[in-house]
Amino acid sequence: MKEHALFKREEDDIYLDTPVSFSQAALGAEIDVPTLSGKAKLKIPAGTQTHTLLRMRGEGMPRVHGGGKGDQIVRIIVRTPTNMSEKQKTILSDLGDTPKKGFFDGMFR
Repeated sequence: MKEHALFKREEDDIYLDTPVSFSQAALGAEIDVPTLSGKAKLKIPAGTQTHTLLRMRGEGMPRVHGGGKGDQIVRIIVRTPTNMSEKQKTILSDLGDTPKKGFFDGMFR
């Protein structure tokens, strides 16, 4: 069987790597992704990390012995910005300076 340019097949399931922006991964988004039958909407939950796998039920290959279709598994690839404006750099720097409350904070005072 010939390999597809976008999809990888594993039994009845198909796999697809999909790039998303840093802001889409952090804030959540709904994106269009290619499927075997066209395009479909996929909800990216807020806080999604790179290499997270999201399942689209029934969007895979037809089952050989009947009984529906496999699933499409979408692996999220978060694109890290490379050419940022000074304003974007400042915003990310400010975000990185936000104090984080850790598990051990306040335990040893």
